[in-house]
Amino acid sequence: MIELIEVKSDESYQIATELFKEYAAQIGVDLTFQNFNQELANIKQQYGRPKVILYIAYDKVQTPIGCFGIRPFEDAICELKRMY
Repeated sequence: MIELIEVKSDESYQIATELFKEYAAQIGVDLTFQNFNQELANIKQQYGRPKVILYIAYDKVQTPIGCFGIRPFEDAICELKRMY
């Protein structure tokens, strides 16, 4: 069973940062055009409430296995970010 837990603590933001790095390595695309390094450096501001939310997916033994963020994009829609 997979459990989704909202990122709130410094520790969970660090886990999300590592998952983001794994994601970037796996897709094989240079994310410089998206200011990826700045995104990592400011992950709390980029993915913190109240407008944005970030989740980590954990397996049944509480190992982090993925993550995703949801943030606003324009006025009426949202964007699913860094789904890994």
